[in-house]
Amino acid sequence: MNFFLSGYEETLTQLAAILAKHFADPRIVGTDIKDSLMQALASYVCYPQSLRAVERIPEEQRVAMMRNLLAPYEQRPWAQTNWILVRLWRGCGFGYRYTRLPHLLKTKPEDANLPSLQKPCPSLLLQRHMAELLSMDKDMAASFLNSVLNQLNWAFSEFIGMIQEIQQAAERPERNFVDTRQLKVCATCFDLSVSLLRVLEMTVTLVPEIFLDWTRPSAELLLRRLAQLLNQVLNRVTAEKNLFDRVVNLRLPGLESVDHYPILVAVTGILVRILVDGDKQGKFCKMIFELETSDKVNVCFHRSCKRYLVIVLSIFLPEINRIFYVSLTVELEPEHMQPFLENFGFRN
Repeated sequence: MNFFLSGYEETLTQLAAILAKHFADPRIVGTDIKDSLMQALASYVCYPQSLRAVERIPEEQRVAMMRNLLAPYEQRPWAQTNWILVRLWRGCGFGYRYTRLPHLLKTKPEDANLPSLQKPCPSLLLQRHMAELLSMDKDMAASFLNSVLNQLNWAFSEFIGMIQEIQQAAERPERNFVDTRQLKVCATCFDLSVSLLRVLEMTVTLVPEIFLDWTRPSAELLLRRLAQLLNQVLNRVTAEKNLFDRVVNLRLPGLESVDHYPILVAVTGILVRILVDGDKQGKFCKMIFELETSDKVNVCFHRSCKRYLVIVLSIFLPEINRIFYVSLTVELEPEHMQPFLENFGFRN
């Protein structure tokens, strides 16, 4: 926005107050009106001028808005809500200062004015409100995080199921065209998975005690669920020439956003915050590694997933490198792993 009428700031602030107050108003029952209010608020937080207007509304209204955004996802349409939280965080996360994905920089966007293509403009003020709410209200924090983890499990599972169908169609000898709607839904599930991971990174960064303070009744369970889901994502994404890798290399129109970078840096952001800032690093790593042999969790702990964790541990948590060296490298071919590990200071 390059041109404003005089007095626009007051008008923006008034409109922000209306959106903050009514986007989750239970008295509004019309679906179209609800969607319009939510979309308007989502667009509002994408632009610096309008985001500053949201920050200028009274504190009581800001806190109430954030409380509504942190309500459990199962109780309402959650994708737009999650996207709003992501925009409040974008610019602060690990490898999350880009406007467009790195592998898409050489292509021209269809519309550079879209809200999703605006430069990151995080709100530290609204992040602080979120941290205070989740820190003070333990029940709300547990409900919110469980709902985010549930939706992540659903979105990523749906994504994997869809790329299996796409891969099978691409490998058939007869000429097949994948339904463009299926590709769009597949890309949407991937984008939702990345966005949900970013909200988890945001929460781990702002309120690490939700996962790491085990005086909280739900902390250990939340940390274990988080470890399980990160393990699931890494197993699917890090292996070379696996299903995800093959579909990415197809470069199908409609799946441009599906790539290793966005999802891996989101996972890395979560791991870094827990491993570097937390005092339960050992227990978290133990949870990750226990998944390999657990009878309760049907997860295959791929070798490439172990290699990825070696990188994260060796770069960001060198003091515990050697403790988990054996756990990370068990059953890996020495000729493959030793040169890799020596780059990070490991020696037999």
